[in-house]
Amino acid sequence: MTACNNDGVWNPNGAAVVLTVLPRFWQTWWFAPGCWLGGVGIVGTGVITALRRRHRTRIEALKRARLVEQERGRIARDLHDDLGSGLTDINTTSNLGQNPSLPTELARQFFTEISQRSNDMVVALDEIVWAVNPKNDELTSLVTYFSQFTQHLAGLTSLRCRFEIPEQLPRLPLNSEQRHSLFLAFKEALQNAVKHAAASSLRVSIAVQDRTLTIILEDDGRGFEAGTSRDGGNGLCNMRERLEQLGGRCEISTAPGKGTRVSFQVPVGQES
Repeated sequence: MTACNNDGVWNPNGAAVVLTVLPRFWQTWWFAPGCWLGGVGIVGTGVITALRRRHRTRIEALKRARLVEQERGRIARDLHDDLGSGLTDINTTSNLGQNPSLPTELARQFFTEISQRSNDMVVALDEIVWAVNPKNDELTSLVTYFSQFTQHLAGLTSLRCRFEIPEQLPRLPLNSEQRHSLFLAFKEALQNAVKHAAASSLRVSIAVQDRTLTIILEDDGRGFEAGTSRDGGNGLCNMRERLEQLGGRCEISTAPGKGTRVSFQVPVGQES
């Protein structure tokens, strides 16, 4: 290309302009392989996600089945230990009481034992039903049941009870295993206070802070020397073991003539 100036002088050498037309992105060499690799990646990701979801669903189903099996085993043990042994005692005692040669007073004692054992079985059955009922899988149900049980057991004696429970408790979930283990530990501590402590008053405190449930039973009874055979008894060891299985702890503070303080602390509102 040549041109001239205002004087009419033409340039001796022409100028050249080079234009390069770039291809569209779908016309490039890498577009087809990229589409192929992207398709493989999308399909592979979908397959892996589906397999992971199926694997996760299967694991959750196995966990539920394991929990159901554990719960069935626990219920079977409770029925055998509480109701089975109770029915055996009732059958044996009733057979003894039906002996015609038995004195009337002794027969009356046998049937009184049958009546007491029957009442104990009714209470045990109520405990089992409460523990397995999914409607009770929350903290408020546990607090209500513990309070009622304490009032019932203390009402059979002259023991005065004082409850320290907040009016508003958080609605935190508690599964049947947590409720069952907590109740057995609480029942053990309560029965010790009622039957063995010779106490006149009992304080029951229940509170939740930072998703930690704290239950305290404190009596003004005779207490005992820590480290003695009683401190190492099965009942106190069982309380500690039950709380440890729940990821919590059991603390016992006592001294002769100073009463006994039992504290349960367990995390709540978390997946077990």
